Amino acid sequence: MDWSSACRDLVDIIFACPFKKHNIFRDRLHQYITEIYPDALIDSYLNQVSEEEGEITFYASALLALQERHRIKVFRSCIKDLSTFYPDEMMKLEKFVEEAEQKSLSYFKSRKERID
Repeated sequence: MDWSSACRDLVDIIFACPFKKHNIFRDRLHQYITEIYPDALIDSYLNQVSEEEGEITFYASALLALQERHRIKVFRSCIKDLSTFYPDEMMKLEKFVEEAEQKSLSYFKSRKERID
């Protein structure tokens, strides 16, 4: 799995939630992204999107646009929100996020050692 497929998987799960009329998980994802990246212009874009597939693609792209450390934070928040409803899927995403975080930490640690 890579970040692109992880973002798409997370957004697909969120949009597949049974709360179609008022999807609280979509609202939370929106909130998490805009708290970290307030200039995302999600609202103005979504007003132009008429079909759900466009929204899914947009949210996945918005997640990918975040710096990795911020993306990890958003993923952890979403995983926490969704783990009761989708335990298997969230466990898979949590494992991916943990591995990505470890790779990121290892990279920065080795880079710091080279600088020192």
